[in-house]
Amino acid sequence: MASALPAPDPGLAAASGQQALPHAGQALHLRGGQAVSALVFVTGASGFLGRHVARQLAAQGLRVAGTGFDCWFGQDHRDWGLEHWQDGLVSLESLERLARDAGEPSAVYHCAGGGDVGYSLSHPREDFQATVVSTVEVLEFARLRSPGMRVVYPSSAAVYGAAKTLPLREDLPPNPISPYGLHKRMAEDLCRNAGARYGVPVALVRYFSLYGNGLRKQLIWDACTKARA
Repeated sequence: MASALPAPDPGLAAASGQQALPHAGQALHLRGGQAVSALVFVTGASGFLGRHVARQLAAQGLRVAGTGFDCWFGQDHRDWGLEHWQDGLVSLESLERLARDAGEPSAVYHCAGGGDVGYSLSHPREDFQATVVSTVEVLEFARLRSPGMRVVYPSSAAVYGAAKTLPLREDLPPNPISPYGLHKRMAEDLCRNAGARYGVPVALVRYFSLYGNGLRKQLIWDACTKARA
């Protein structure tokens, strides 16, 4: 599966002045004198990216709790590495409730948010709420625990817009042309501000076209479908 989020590169975090995020080699905490696996949250954990992120993190030895819109049958969420599941929107209140039920996380992988450029064009308000508002809620949850909890935010190459310089470079100025790209850019800026103002350790990752088992949309899927027609 090509899209699972790897353990964040320590250099990426260091580039923004933040600490490296937890990975398999840092997966143990001491509790009551005994080593236990660290707990992480994954928002949007029922979506394509979120569920693969959850499974990868669990495979690295981390305990994983997820939140999002319920599309599981019975205990199917456990097949994706989620030992605890909470249905519903991402909000400060829902994250606090998840922390009470599952425990305090060492990191949040914020995979919830808008995932379709076309939908953002026809439903910009809903896309704003899904991407920007949910990020505000996650960062407030992290701010209250700063600097003890880290945030990973998967953004998008849509922040570059119709760039005239190819290949794209990370230092190119963002110029989004869709609500989807604009909202991802806004979420990135919120993350940077949380790091600079409140000391929240944040890592940003910009994806291009995700693909893999279970995804029935986006560029790769459309191209393969047309090729087989």
